[in-house]
Amino acid sequence: MAELEALIFDVDGTLADTERDGHRVAFNRAFEDSHNGVQSASHAAIDSILVTTNGYTAEDDFSGASLVVDQFGEPDQPFLVRSGEADGHRFVDLGLLRALHGRSDP
Repeated sequence: MAELEALIFDVDGTLADTERDGHRVAFNRAFEDSHNGVQSASHAAIDSILVTTNGYTAEDDFSGASLVVDQFGEPDQPFLVRSGEADGHRFVDLGLLRALHGRSDP
């Protein structure tokens, strides 16, 4: 299993476009907050999707997401898992991201 060494936030789709267009895949994970975001990530062949819901999207269909939580959480304010498996984690940290990363490796 490849080790996760960096956390990259793709705020404008550039990384997904780069992966789709055949360049070297550097990181194939997504952080989304809406049904449309999950669908876009899925269509870009992103295989590990973490969703944080908000007041507008809490009832959206997040089929295809690896994990859906109500917030990123903090040690003293854990997230609520809406779907998926958090492997005992209570907030988003590198340990959880590594677990999600490992689930999608072949």
